[in-house]
Amino acid sequence: MQPGLLCGPLGCRLVGGRSVDYVDVLIEAVGEIVWLPGSPEERRDARQRIIRRRRMGISYLVSLTATPDLQRWHFPTPRPDTATELEDCSPDIGDQRSAEVFRRLISLSRTEAWRIVGGLSRPSKMPCYSWGIPAQTCQIGSKLMQITGSVCQSCYALKGYFRTHRVQRAYQRRMDLYGGPQWIEAMVKLIYWQAAETGEPFFRWFDSGDLQSVEMLRDIVAVAELTPEIQHWLPTREYATVQEYLRRATLPINLTVRLSALLVDGAAPRHLGLPTSTVHTSTAPGFSCSARDEEPVNCRECRACWDGEVENVSYPLH
Repeated sequence: MQPGLLCGPLGCRLVGGRSVDYVDVLIEAVGEIVWLPGSPEERRDARQRIIRRRRMGISYLVSLTATPDLQRWHFPTPRPDTATELEDCSPDIGDQRSAEVFRRLISLSRTEAWRIVGGLSRPSKMPCYSWGIPAQTCQIGSKLMQITGSVCQSCYALKGYFRTHRVQRAYQRRMDLYGGPQWIEAMVKLIYWQAAETGEPFFRWFDSGDLQSVEMLRDIVAVAELTPEIQHWLPTREYATVQEYLRRATLPINLTVRLSALLVDGAAPRHLGLPTSTVHTSTAPGFSCSARDEEPVNCRECRACWDGEVENVSYPLH
C-alpha cells in the first residue's frame, strides 16, 4: 500500500510499508479511524473530521482489545498535521481472549454485526443507542405487572409505540439471536459505531426487558470490558441474578448496574451496595430525573443514570 496519512482521535502520522497493511486492517475493523492516501486536499478535509472526532476523547485502537499493549498506537501529538515515519507497529497482545475477539472482530462489517445481534434501538430521549428484548420476558417484572402499586404495573415498554408489531418483532429478534456465534464481537462493533454516530460515549442495556440469566450478565460484562471508553448503564430488577454474579466476579468500572425499586414510592434496593433507582409521585429521594420537564422528553446534558457515583436516580411516575 502506498504511503499516506493515518489519522486517529489524537492526531495523524505518515505511514508506509508493512506497518500500513496492519494498520489498515485495524482501520477497517473499527471503521472510525481515517486512512488517506497522499493528496493534500484529502488530508486537509481529514483534519476537520479528526478535530470533530477528537472531542469524543475515544482511543478506538486501544479500546479494541482492552489491553495496555496497544498504547503504542496512541499518537503522541495532538497536532493533526504531524508527519513522521512510524516504526513497526505489530502489537504484542498478551490477553489471548482479547486477541481472539480482535481476530474475529476485524472480519465483521457493521451490516453483518447488525444482523448477528438483530440491531439496536434508538430511544428518542437518550443520547445513545440501546439493546433490549421483549418486556414480556422479564422474570420479576412479569410478576410485578399483576401487583397494584408496583413500578411494572404500568410498564412503558408495553404501551404506545412499544406495542407496534414492528417494535415487538425487533425485540423478539434480538432475544432469539442472543448468545449466538460472534454476539459479543458484534455488540462491540456496534457499540463503537453508535458512539461515533451519536458523538456520545454511552450505551444503555434494556430499554425493554431485563436480565435473563447470570450468563447474560457475564456476556454484557465481557462487552463492557472490551469497550472501556464507553460508559454502560444497565437498569435491572433481577437482584438475585446480579447477586449470584457478584459472588464470583466484579463489575467493570464502566458498567453501572443500577438496581430498580419494585414499588412506586418504594425504598431503594441498597442490599447489594450498587447504585439504585426509584419511582416517585411527589418528592424524589436522591437525584430527580428531569427528562420529562423537557419538550420533547429528553436527557439533554444529564448523564446521571450512567454515573455510578450517583447513588439513586428517581423518576417521576408517568
